[in-house]
Amino acid sequence: MNPWIKKSVIALCGATLITGAATAFGDQHPQRRGEGPHKCGAWMHDDAARAEHRAKRVERLSTDLGLNEEQKQKLTAFFDKLGEQRKAMMGDWKGRHENIQALLKRESFDRERAQALLNEKVSALQSKGPELIGATADLYDNLNADQQQKLREFLERRHGHRGHGSKVGSAG
Repeated sequence: MNPWIKKSVIALCGATLITGAATAFGDQHPQRRGEGPHKCGAWMHDDAARAEHRAKRVERLSTDLGLNEEQKQKLTAFFDKLGEQRKAMMGDWKGRHENIQALLKRESFDRERAQALLNEKVSALQSKGPELIGATADLYDNLNADQQQKLREFLERRHGHRGHGSKVGSAG
């Protein structure tokens, strides 16, 4: 298999894993939880608010899955790596928005620039992906069978719902 095809397949698998992990372990943002007046996602752009939000997710999942201190540390490490991956993939919102606008303002679509933007994201995925996979494996492999089962059930309930109305320990 051609090396760049192999890398692309690995990157795609990594992106799928990252998306699944983000969906599985992500909590609803403050507006969906009924907190804050119309601050839809605003916490995502503030480092202090994001850290507070992550700490709440760690506490909630630790309680719902019944994690011990070592497992809780692995969960925290997972969220740290997930945040690094998110930051590498998302980059600067304003710059990303301007790049997309620049592509669409021309009479013809700049395929080379679009490919370069895509390559930047693939590169970010390839550079940070292995660390996230390692943190995910460390967390999952340190869960007992009951905790793994709760996590699988949680993922099944959340699949396709993007976090609407389910908790690890709840019936739906």
